[in-house]
Amino acid sequence: MGQYFVAVLSRGVSKSEFVDGIEGRVRAWDFDNGAKLMEHAYIGNPVPGTVVSLIAADPARVVWAGDYADEEVGGSTLYRIVDGARSLTAEPEDGSRYILDLDRLEYVDLHCVEPFDADGDWRVHPLPLLTCEGNGRGGGDFRGSDPYLGLWARDLVTAAADGWEPSAGWEQIFPEFQES
Repeated sequence: MGQYFVAVLSRGVSKSEFVDGIEGRVRAWDFDNGAKLMEHAYIGNPVPGTVVSLIAADPARVVWAGDYADEEVGGSTLYRIVDGARSLTAEPEDGSRYILDLDRLEYVDLHCVEPFDADGDWRVHPLPLLTCEGNGRGGGDFRGSDPYLGLWARDLVTAAADGWEPSAGWEQIFPEFQES
């Protein structure tokens, strides 16, 4: 069966307070997109673009929560917990070049993301895959291997445009989200 994903933003002070600080969700269906992870996790798609716009304006803890992910304390998945949460909206961002993890002091330069297909037309947006929980448990999930998959889940994340310069301590990472 296919697994559906929803982007969840939290203003929780720490990862352990993620659920208590949930601000709302961004659903692929609100953009007439498929909710399976690899149906919307592409650069130029309005789903990750909206999340980038929201976190560029105000950093948040982010999870792309799958409905087959592990249950939270209390016995429900994060996907189910946010079912009735507020839908977050913003104009999809197309000007941010960098995605930054403020907890880990890591960043991704979107200009360095390799094309997904031989024609170079599709590039996987790293944010959904860096922050996903539950990947690999359903159809439409990312089918590849990368040590960064899900590593940023529940971390404090933001975005920055051209001109941002990393200060001391920041590390650029190069996830290679290519399906096998």
